[in-house]
Amino acid sequence: MSSQRIAVIGAGHLGSIHAKLAQQHPQATLAAIVEPNESARNAAGQQLGAPVFATVAELPKDISAAIIATNTPSHREVAVELLSRGVPCLVEKPLALTATDAWRIIDASRAADATLAVGHTERFNPAFLEAQRRVYQPKYITATRACPYLFRSVDVGVVHDLMIHDLDMLLALVDDDPVDVSALGVAVFGPYEDMATARITFAGGCVADLTASRTSPAPQRTMNIFAESGFAALDFQTRVATFVDPIEAIRTRTLDVHALPAERQAQVKERLFEDYLQTSVVEPPETNPLLNEQADFLQAARTGAAPRVTGEAAAAAIALAERVLAAIAAHRWDGAETGRRGPHFLPTRAIVPGPRVIDAEPEFRKAG
Repeated sequence: MSSQRIAVIGAGHLGSIHAKLAQQHPQATLAAIVEPNESARNAAGQQLGAPVFATVAELPKDISAAIIATNTPSHREVAVELLSRGVPCLVEKPLALTATDAWRIIDASRAADATLAVGHTERFNPAFLEAQRRVYQPKYITATRACPYLFRSVDVGVVHDLMIHDLDMLLALVDDDPVDVSALGVAVFGPYEDMATARITFAGGCVADLTASRTSPAPQRTMNIFAESGFAALDFQTRVATFVDPIEAIRTRTLDVHALPAERQAQVKERLFEDYLQTSVVEPPETNPLLNEQADFLQAARTGAAPRVTGEAAAAAIALAERVLAAIAAHRWDGAETGRRGPHFLPTRAIVPGPRVIDAEPEFRKAG
């Protein structure tokens, strides 16, 4: 079997990690790195010992797969160019800024019959894989994804940066159509929302509450799933999954614990999580989700099988993200048609104050 020659597009934080991991596949070779910034390009070439190029157009013709880890606004242009050449692509999340751009990438993939995979790494997290195996018919899902401000991915807001992970997993867990989305968000440092919360209701009655923040004092990546099969608590940082499975008599309501004699009630209390709400903790295996994501992509590119996260799945998550962002933009903080709305609920002020202007109309009122 011939070695797959991989090009990594983008030598930033995530691109550098992808490049290092690409060197670990026994049947693949890191054949090229593309980075427009000269100093970053030279540093990546020296560190990784791979040929470097300033543009995608300079790539050798024998590249057999590409990993795109550029900034999100450039995903469409870079992916379409490579896919149109027939090069299979793994595009980091989010696939694009808009669902329209995502579908342009998908169309290019289909036209060239070139594999398209998307880097929603949490789909390879052992905690999530275990939940997919054991949980069915979820009815209520909560997710929190938070981190300190890291000055990365500031070209998009927290919905595209962090919440997109949970939107993707939500759609993978709930086989149903979202019918209602309400949300609000706040911009703290830049032009985009840095904190956001959303409630999503599905046609079949499932409700999800998602919270994302990149201005949190401590990192957190958790999901709780309440389902007909029981309860699951997922910690994506530790990759530990905890499951609570009620016994059949509890699920079917044939056991009335309140009607039991005091002796039996005491036993229930003592053995609640062993005999009645049976609790199990699944420790993660030794694994690297990002490396597994790459391996899944390379196998799909080699065999023509569908990758775990397809372009269509990623586009669905982006379409849902757009509905969240639309709800954030429409939120009225004062409850009035002419009041403040959207993530900028306070007037924007310059960092360095200029001359004082009396009776100037605030920008948010002009926009409202």
